[in-house]
Amino acid sequence: MTLFGTKRKIQIQKRLTSESRNIVTSNPLRGFYHVCSYTPGKEDPSGVGPGAIHDGETMVLFEICLSEYSRKPLDDAVFKGVDSILSYFAREGRDVIVRVSYDLEGKAAVTEPTSIEEVFEHIESLVPVINGHDSIIPVFQGVFVGNWGEMHGSRFSSDAYLCRLYKRLRGLLSEKITVAFRRPAFRRLFPKDDTALFNDAIMATETDLGTYAQGERQKELVYQNAAVLHAFNGGEALYPSSEIKAAKVDKELSMMHIGYLNSVYDARVFELWKRIDAPAVDEEVRKLVLPEIRTAFRQSLYETVKARLGYRLIVTDVRKKGADVFVDVVNMGYGAVVFDSVLVISAGESEQTFSVDAGSFEPSAKMEFKFNAFPGEKGVYPLRVALYRKWDERPVVFANEGADAGGSIVGELVVK
Repeated sequence: MTLFGTKRKIQIQKRLTSESRNIVTSNPLRGFYHVCSYTPGKEDPSGVGPGAIHDGETMVLFEICLSEYSRKPLDDAVFKGVDSILSYFAREGRDVIVRVSYDLEGKAAVTEPTSIEEVFEHIESLVPVINGHDSIIPVFQGVFVGNWGEMHGSRFSSDAYLCRLYKRLRGLLSEKITVAFRRPAFRRLFPKDDTALFNDAIMATETDLGTYAQGERQKELVYQNAAVLHAFNGGEALYPSSEIKAAKVDKELSMMHIGYLNSVYDARVFELWKRIDAPAVDEEVRKLVLPEIRTAFRQSLYETVKARLGYRLIVTDVRKKGADVFVDVVNMGYGAVVFDSVLVISAGESEQTFSVDAGSFEPSAKMEFKFNAFPGEKGVYPLRVALYRKWDERPVVFANEGADAGGSIVGELVVK
Protein backbone atom coordinates (compact mmCIF):
# COMPACT_ATOMS: atom_id res chain seq x y z
CA MET A 1 0.00 0.00 0.00
CA THR A 2 1.11 3.63 -0.47
CA LEU A 3 1.21 6.02 2.45
CA PHE A 4 2.16 9.69 2.00
CA GLY A 5 3.34 8.89 -1.51
CA THR A 6 5.75 6.19 -0.35
CA LYS A 7 5.17 2.46 -0.35
CA ARG A 8 5.15 1.13 3.17
CA LYS A 9 4.97 -2.41 4.46
CA ILE A 10 2.64 -2.86 7.42
CA GLN A 11 2.95 -5.75 9.85
CA ILE A 12 1.05 -6.60 13.02
CA GLN A 13 2.55 -7.94 16.18
CA LYS A 14 -0.28 -9.22 18.38
CA ARG A 15 -0.25 -8.43 22.08
CA LEU A 16 -3.66 -9.83 23.01
CA THR A 17 -4.17 -10.64 26.66
CA SER A 18 -6.51 -13.17 28.21
CA GLU A 19 -9.56 -12.43 30.34
CA SER A 20 -8.68 -10.76 33.59
CA ARG A 21 -9.63 -12.28 36.91
CA ASN A 22 -10.45 -8.76 38.05
CA ILE A 23 -14.09 -7.77 37.73
CA VAL A 24 -14.67 -4.34 36.21
CA THR A 25 -17.17 -2.59 38.48
CA SER A 26 -16.80 0.89 36.97
CA ASN A 27 -18.58 0.13 33.69
CA PRO A 28 -21.96 1.85 33.36
CA LEU A 29 -25.33 0.08 33.39
CA ARG A 30 -24.25 -3.31 34.66
CA GLY A 31 -23.63 -4.92 38.03
CA PHE A 32 -25.05 -4.57 41.52
CA TYR A 33 -27.11 -1.76 43.04
CA HIS A 34 -28.44 -0.52 46.36
CA VAL A 35 -32.00 0.69 46.93
CA CYS A 36 -32.92 4.25 47.82
CA SER A 37 -36.48 4.60 49.13
CA TYR A 38 -38.20 7.95 49.50
CA THR A 39 -41.69 8.51 50.94
CA PRO A 40 -42.73 12.13 50.35
CA GLY A 41 -44.64 13.54 53.30
CA LYS A 42 -42.69 11.38 55.77
CA GLU A 43 -39.03 11.91 54.89
CA ASP A 44 -36.72 14.83 54.25
CA PRO A 45 -35.26 14.31 50.75
CA SER A 46 -31.93 15.87 51.75
CA GLY A 47 -30.96 12.79 53.75
CA VAL A 48 -32.22 10.11 51.39
CA GLY A 49 -29.66 9.76 48.60
CA PRO A 50 -26.24 9.20 50.22
CA GLY A 51 -27.15 5.81 51.69
CA ALA A 52 -27.51 4.34 48.20
CA ILE A 53 -24.07 5.46 46.97
CA HIS A 54 -21.55 2.64 47.23
CA ASP A 55 -18.10 2.08 45.79
CA GLY A 56 -18.08 -0.45 42.97
CA GLU A 57 -21.68 0.32 41.96
CA THR A 58 -22.64 2.64 39.12
CA MET A 59 -26.41 2.70 39.64
CA VAL A 60 -29.16 2.83 42.25
CA LEU A 61 -32.79 1.77 42.39
CA PHE A 62 -34.84 4.80 43.43
CA GLU A 63 -38.19 3.78 44.94
CA ILE A 64 -40.70 6.60 45.31
CA CYS A 65 -43.55 5.64 47.65
CA LEU A 66 -46.64 7.83 47.33
CA SER A 67 -48.59 6.27 50.22
CA GLU A 68 -49.01 9.65 51.94
CA TYR A 69 -50.69 11.01 48.79
CA SER A 70 -53.02 8.14 47.94
CA ARG A 71 -56.03 10.32 48.70
CA LYS A 72 -54.81 13.66 47.36
CA PRO A 73 -52.94 15.25 44.45
CA LEU A 74 -49.17 15.48 44.48
CA ASP A 75 -47.77 18.89 45.43
CA ASP A 76 -44.62 20.92 44.93
CA ALA A 77 -42.95 19.27 47.93
CA VAL A 78 -43.11 15.92 46.10
CA PHE A 79 -41.79 17.32 42.84
CA LYS A 80 -38.94 19.24 44.51
CA GLY A 81 -38.00 16.24 46.64
CA VAL A 82 -37.86 13.81 43.72
CA ASP A 83 -36.01 16.33 41.58
CA SER A 84 -33.42 17.02 44.28
CA ILE A 85 -32.69 13.32 44.83
CA LEU A 86 -32.34 12.62 41.11
CA SER A 87 -30.11 15.68 40.77
CA TYR A 88 -27.94 14.35 43.60
CA PHE A 89 -27.51 10.99 41.83
CA ALA A 90 -26.63 12.80 38.61
CA ARG A 91 -23.93 14.81 40.39
CA GLU A 92 -22.58 11.57 41.86
CA GLY A 93 -22.38 10.03 38.38
CA ARG A 94 -24.97 7.34 39.07
CA ASP A 95 -27.54 5.91 36.68
CA VAL A 96 -30.96 5.45 38.25
CA ILE A 97 -33.61 2.75 37.93
CA VAL A 98 -36.91 4.30 39.01
CA ARG A 99 -39.93 2.63 40.57
CA VAL A 100 -43.03 4.43 41.85
CA SER A 101 -45.59 2.76 44.11
CA TYR A 102 -47.89 3.34 47.04
CA ASP A 103 -46.52 0.49 49.12
CA LEU A 104 -43.24 -0.75 50.59
CA GLU A 105 -44.72 -3.41 52.88
CA GLY A 106 -46.87 -5.65 50.67
CA LYS A 107 -50.13 -3.83 51.50
CA ALA A 108 -50.96 -2.13 48.21
CA ALA A 109 -54.67 -2.92 48.45
CA VAL A 110 -54.81 -0.73 51.56
CA THR A 111 -52.41 2.07 50.65
CA GLU A 112 -53.27 2.69 46.98
CA PRO A 113 -55.88 5.18 45.70
CA THR A 114 -59.40 3.81 45.33
CA SER A 115 -59.79 5.12 41.77
CA ILE A 116 -57.58 4.53 38.76
CA GLU A 117 -58.25 8.14 37.79
CA GLU A 118 -56.33 9.23 40.88
CA VAL A 119 -53.38 7.09 39.79
CA PHE A 120 -53.59 8.67 36.34
CA GLU A 121 -53.41 12.13 37.93
CA HIS A 122 -50.27 11.14 39.83
CA ILE A 123 -48.68 9.70 36.69
CA GLU A 124 -49.43 12.86 34.74
CA SER A 125 -48.00 15.17 37.41
CA LEU A 126 -44.88 13.17 38.43
CA VAL A 127 -43.63 11.86 35.08
CA PRO A 128 -42.49 15.30 33.82
CA VAL A 129 -40.13 15.52 36.81
CA ILE A 130 -38.71 12.09 35.97
CA ASN A 131 -38.37 13.02 32.29
CA GLY A 132 -36.21 15.96 33.34
CA HIS A 133 -33.52 13.40 34.27
CA ASP A 134 -34.01 10.97 31.40
CA SER A 135 -30.31 10.86 30.52
CA ILE A 136 -29.55 8.95 33.74
CA ILE A 137 -32.73 6.82 33.87
CA PRO A 138 -32.57 3.76 31.61
CA VAL A 139 -35.55 1.93 33.06
CA PHE A 140 -38.83 2.65 34.85
CA GLN A 141 -40.02 -0.46 36.73
CA GLY A 142 -43.75 -1.19 36.85
CA VAL A 143 -46.75 1.06 36.33
CA PHE A 144 -47.21 2.72 39.77
CA VAL A 145 -49.27 -0.10 41.34
CA GLY A 146 -48.96 -3.38 43.23
CA ASN A 147 -47.27 -4.66 46.35
CA TRP A 148 -43.81 -3.01 46.39
CA GLY A 149 -44.74 -1.64 42.94
CA GLU A 150 -44.52 -5.14 41.45
CA MET A 151 -47.87 -5.10 39.61
CA HIS A 152 -49.61 -7.70 41.82
CA GLY A 153 -51.71 -7.65 45.00
CA SER A 154 -53.51 -4.50 43.86
CA ARG A 155 -57.09 -3.67 42.99
CA PHE A 156 -55.54 -2.54 39.70
CA SER A 157 -53.57 -5.70 38.91
CA SER A 158 -55.94 -7.17 36.33
CA ASP A 159 -54.68 -7.17 32.75
CA ALA A 160 -57.30 -4.57 31.82
CA TYR A 161 -56.20 -2.11 34.49
CA LEU A 162 -52.47 -2.72 33.94
CA CYS A 163 -52.88 -2.12 30.21
CA ARG A 164 -54.58 1.21 30.83
CA LEU A 165 -51.89 2.24 33.30
CA TYR A 166 -49.07 1.21 30.98
CA LYS A 167 -50.55 3.09 28.02
CA ARG A 168 -50.93 6.24 30.09
CA LEU A 169 -47.41 5.96 31.49
CA ARG A 170 -45.81 5.11 28.15
CA GLY A 171 -47.57 7.98 26.44
CA LEU A 172 -46.02 10.48 28.87
CA LEU A 173 -42.64 8.93 29.66
CA SER A 174 -39.54 10.04 27.74
CA GLU A 175 -38.61 7.81 24.81
CA LYS A 176 -35.16 7.43 26.40
CA ILE A 177 -36.69 5.51 29.32
CA THR A 178 -37.77 1.88 28.91
CA VAL A 179 -40.66 0.46 30.91
CA ALA A 180 -39.95 -2.86 32.65
CA PHE A 181 -42.71 -5.33 33.48
CA ARG A 182 -42.73 -7.73 36.42
CA ARG A 183 -43.90 -10.81 34.50
CA PRO A 184 -43.28 -12.03 30.93
CA ALA A 185 -46.99 -12.73 30.49
CA PHE A 186 -47.79 -9.03 30.71
CA ARG A 187 -45.04 -8.10 28.30
CA ARG A 188 -46.67 -10.32 25.67
CA LEU A 189 -49.67 -7.99 25.67
CA PHE A 190 -47.43 -5.40 23.99
CA PRO A 191 -45.17 -7.47 21.72
CA LYS A 192 -44.26 -4.54 19.45
CA ASP A 193 -43.10 -2.26 22.28
CA ASP A 194 -39.49 -2.08 23.43
CA THR A 195 -39.92 -3.16 27.03
CA ALA A 196 -37.79 -4.90 29.66
CA LEU A 197 -38.42 -7.26 32.57
CA PHE A 198 -37.61 -7.11 36.27
CA ASN A 199 -37.84 -10.22 38.42
CA ASP A 200 -37.62 -9.72 42.19
CA ALA A 201 -37.84 -13.43 42.98
CA ILE A 202 -35.14 -14.94 40.77
CA MET A 203 -34.77 -18.67 41.48
CA ALA A 204 -36.76 -18.53 44.73
CA THR A 205 -39.07 -21.32 43.54
CA GLU A 206 -39.84 -23.14 40.32
CA THR A 207 -42.23 -20.33 39.40
CA ASP A 208 -40.08 -17.53 40.88
CA LEU A 209 -42.94 -16.87 43.31
CA GLY A 210 -45.58 -16.53 40.60
CA THR A 211 -43.44 -14.85 37.97
CA TYR A 212 -44.28 -17.84 35.75
CA ALA A 213 -47.28 -20.18 35.70
CA GLN A 214 -46.75 -23.60 37.20
CA GLY A 215 -44.84 -25.85 34.81
CA GLU A 216 -44.00 -22.97 32.43
CA ARG A 217 -40.50 -22.05 33.63
CA GLN A 218 -38.49 -23.44 30.72
CA LYS A 219 -40.95 -22.08 28.18
CA GLU A 220 -40.74 -18.61 29.74
CA LEU A 221 -36.95 -18.71 29.84
CA VAL A 222 -36.86 -19.52 26.14
CA TYR A 223 -39.25 -16.62 25.54
CA GLN A 224 -37.08 -14.19 27.52
CA ASN A 225 -33.94 -15.34 25.77
CA ALA A 226 -35.36 -14.05 22.48
CA ALA A 227 -37.82 -11.31 23.51
CA VAL A 228 -35.67 -9.19 25.83
CA LEU A 229 -32.27 -9.85 24.24
CA HIS A 230 -31.50 -6.13 23.88
CA ALA A 231 -33.28 -4.88 27.01
CA PHE A 232 -31.94 -3.82 30.41
CA ASN A 233 -33.35 -6.55 32.67
CA GLY A 234 -32.67 -7.23 36.32
CA GLY A 235 -34.10 -7.70 39.78
CA GLU A 236 -33.38 -9.61 42.96
CA ALA A 237 -32.15 -13.16 43.59
CA LEU A 238 -33.90 -14.91 46.49
CA TYR A 239 -32.77 -17.87 48.55
CA PRO A 240 -33.76 -21.00 46.63
CA SER A 241 -36.31 -23.49 47.94
CA SER A 242 -34.31 -26.40 46.48
CA GLU A 243 -30.71 -27.33 45.74
CA ILE A 244 -29.04 -25.31 42.99
CA LYS A 245 -26.23 -26.05 40.56
CA ALA A 246 -23.78 -23.53 39.17
CA ALA A 247 -24.44 -24.43 35.53
CA LYS A 248 -28.20 -23.97 35.96
CA VAL A 249 -27.87 -20.58 37.67
CA ASP A 250 -25.39 -19.33 35.08
CA LYS A 251 -27.51 -20.56 32.17
CA GLU A 252 -30.80 -19.15 33.46
CA LEU A 253 -29.36 -15.73 34.24
CA SER A 254 -27.99 -15.76 30.70
CA MET A 255 -31.40 -16.64 29.24
CA MET A 256 -33.01 -13.85 31.30
CA HIS A 257 -30.26 -11.46 30.12
CA ILE A 258 -29.82 -10.13 33.64
CA GLY A 259 -27.93 -6.85 33.75
CA TYR A 260 -28.36 -5.78 37.38
CA LEU A 261 -29.08 -7.32 40.79
CA ASN A 262 -29.80 -6.00 44.27
CA SER A 263 -26.49 -6.21 46.15
CA VAL A 264 -28.11 -6.66 49.58
CA TYR A 265 -31.21 -8.77 49.10
CA ASP A 266 -30.99 -11.69 49.39
CA ALA A 267 -27.54 -11.75 51.04
CA ARG A 268 -28.01 -15.46 51.85
CA VAL A 269 -28.01 -16.22 48.13
CA PHE A 270 -24.66 -14.53 47.63
CA GLU A 271 -23.15 -16.42 50.56
CA LEU A 272 -24.41 -19.64 48.98
CA TRP A 273 -23.02 -18.71 45.58
CA LYS A 274 -19.63 -17.95 47.15
CA ARG A 275 -19.42 -21.58 48.31
CA ILE A 276 -20.16 -23.06 44.88
CA ASP A 277 -17.39 -23.63 42.33
CA ALA A 278 -18.02 -22.47 38.75
CA PRO A 279 -16.17 -21.91 35.46
CA ALA A 280 -15.36 -18.30 34.62
CA VAL A 281 -17.00 -18.61 31.18
CA ASP A 282 -19.50 -21.10 29.80
CA GLU A 283 -18.57 -23.25 26.83
CA GLU A 284 -20.72 -21.39 24.28
CA VAL A 285 -18.84 -18.15 24.90
CA ARG A 286 -15.47 -19.87 25.19
CA LYS A 287 -15.73 -21.07 21.57
CA LEU A 288 -15.71 -17.43 20.38
CA VAL A 289 -12.34 -16.77 21.99
CA LEU A 290 -9.00 -17.69 20.40
CA PRO A 291 -7.39 -20.73 22.07
CA GLU A 292 -4.30 -18.76 23.09
CA ILE A 293 -6.28 -16.32 25.25
CA ARG A 294 -9.05 -18.59 26.52
CA THR A 295 -9.38 -18.65 30.27
CA ALA A 296 -9.19 -21.96 32.10
CA PHE A 297 -9.50 -20.67 35.65
CA ARG A 298 -12.42 -21.46 37.91
CA GLN A 299 -13.90 -19.27 40.60
CA SER A 300 -16.94 -19.06 42.84
CA LEU A 301 -20.38 -18.87 41.27
CA TYR A 302 -20.74 -15.45 42.89
CA GLU A 303 -17.65 -14.16 41.07
CA THR A 304 -18.89 -15.60 37.77
CA VAL A 305 -22.29 -13.93 38.16
CA LYS A 306 -20.73 -10.65 39.29
CA ALA A 307 -18.47 -10.63 36.24
CA ARG A 308 -21.17 -11.53 33.72
CA LEU A 309 -24.02 -9.24 34.88
CA GLY A 310 -24.95 -7.19 31.84
CA TYR A 311 -22.09 -7.09 29.37
CA ARG A 312 -18.43 -8.18 29.67
CA LEU A 313 -16.43 -7.25 26.59
CA ILE A 314 -13.09 -8.73 25.62
CA VAL A 315 -10.93 -8.06 22.55
CA THR A 316 -10.33 -11.54 21.18
CA ASP A 317 -8.42 -11.06 17.92
CA VAL A 318 -6.55 -8.56 15.79
CA ARG A 319 -5.43 -9.45 12.28
CA LYS A 320 -4.43 -7.88 8.97
CA LYS A 321 -6.23 -8.50 5.69
CA GLY A 322 -4.76 -6.64 2.75
CA ALA A 323 -4.53 -2.97 3.68
CA ASP A 324 -6.89 -3.25 6.65
CA VAL A 325 -6.68 -4.35 10.26
CA PHE A 326 -9.62 -6.20 11.79
CA VAL A 327 -10.42 -6.24 15.50
CA ASP A 328 -12.87 -8.69 17.09
CA VAL A 329 -14.77 -7.94 20.30
CA VAL A 330 -16.76 -10.66 22.10
CA ASN A 331 -19.47 -10.02 24.70
CA MET A 332 -19.07 -12.61 27.47
CA GLY A 333 -21.86 -11.15 29.62
CA TYR A 334 -25.48 -12.12 30.20
CA GLY A 335 -26.90 -9.09 28.41
CA ALA A 336 -26.31 -6.62 25.63
CA VAL A 337 -24.68 -3.22 25.90
CA VAL A 338 -27.91 -1.26 26.24
CA PHE A 339 -26.60 2.20 25.36
CA ASP A 340 -25.17 3.82 22.24
CA SER A 341 -21.38 3.72 22.35
CA VAL A 342 -18.30 4.80 20.43
CA LEU A 343 -15.42 2.41 19.75
CA VAL A 344 -12.06 3.98 18.98
CA ILE A 345 -9.13 2.22 17.32
CA SER A 346 -5.88 4.15 17.21
CA ALA A 347 -2.25 3.71 16.25
CA GLY A 348 0.06 6.61 16.89
CA GLU A 349 -1.66 9.76 15.71
CA SER A 350 -4.02 7.85 13.44
CA GLU A 351 -7.47 7.23 14.85
CA GLN A 352 -10.80 5.83 13.63
CA THR A 353 -14.14 5.89 15.45
CA PHE A 354 -17.12 3.60 15.10
CA SER A 355 -20.64 4.38 16.31
CA VAL A 356 -22.20 1.31 17.91
CA ASP A 357 -25.96 1.34 18.44
CA ALA A 358 -27.50 0.12 21.68
CA GLY A 359 -28.02 -3.63 21.55
CA SER A 360 -25.37 -4.25 18.89
CA PHE A 361 -22.98 -5.87 21.35
CA GLU A 362 -25.21 -8.91 21.91
CA PRO A 363 -24.39 -11.49 24.59
CA SER A 364 -22.38 -14.54 23.50
CA ALA A 365 -21.66 -12.88 20.15
CA LYS A 366 -18.75 -11.31 18.30
CA MET A 367 -18.46 -7.98 16.49
CA GLU A 368 -15.78 -7.18 13.91
CA PHE A 369 -14.34 -3.71 13.29
CA LYS A 370 -12.21 -2.71 10.28
CA PHE A 371 -9.45 -0.19 10.87
CA ASN A 372 -8.00 1.35 7.71
CA ALA A 373 -6.20 4.46 8.94
CA PHE A 374 -2.48 3.79 9.38
CA PRO A 375 0.43 6.02 10.42
CA GLY A 376 2.67 6.85 7.45
CA GLU A 377 6.13 7.16 8.93
CA LYS A 378 8.38 4.20 9.63
CA GLY A 379 8.16 3.03 13.19
CA VAL A 380 6.35 0.88 15.74
CA TYR A 381 2.92 2.07 16.84
CA PRO A 382 0.87 0.60 19.72
CA LEU A 383 -2.58 -0.46 18.49
CA ARG A 384 -5.17 0.56 21.06
CA VAL A 385 -8.89 -0.22 21.25
CA ALA A 386 -11.13 1.84 23.53
CA LEU A 387 -14.89 2.11 24.11
CA TYR A 388 -17.00 4.91 25.55
CA ARG A 389 -20.67 5.47 26.31
CA LYS A 390 -21.76 7.98 23.72
CA TRP A 391 -23.79 10.55 25.64
CA ASP A 392 -21.35 11.21 28.49
CA GLU A 393 -18.12 9.65 27.17
CA ARG A 394 -17.85 7.39 30.22
CA PRO A 395 -15.21 4.70 29.58
CA VAL A 396 -16.19 1.05 29.18
CA VAL A 397 -13.24 -1.03 30.33
CA PHE A 398 -12.54 -4.27 28.46
CA ALA A 399 -12.14 -7.51 30.39
CA ASN A 400 -8.68 -8.15 28.94
CA GLU A 401 -5.81 -8.36 31.41
CA GLY A 402 -4.16 -4.94 31.66
CA ALA A 403 -7.03 -2.96 30.09
CA ASP A 404 -8.02 0.32 31.72
CA ALA A 405 -10.21 3.36 31.11
CA GLY A 406 -7.94 4.34 28.24
CA GLY A 407 -8.58 1.08 26.41
CA SER A 408 -6.64 -2.09 25.69
CA ILE A 409 -3.37 -2.32 23.74
CA VAL A 410 -3.96 -5.32 21.48
CA GLY A 411 -0.80 -5.21 19.36
CA GLU A 412 1.66 -3.10 17.51
CA LEU A 413 1.67 -1.85 13.94
CA VAL A 414 5.15 -2.05 12.45
CA VAL A 415 5.62 0.29 9.50
CA LYS A 416 8.72 -0.47 7.39
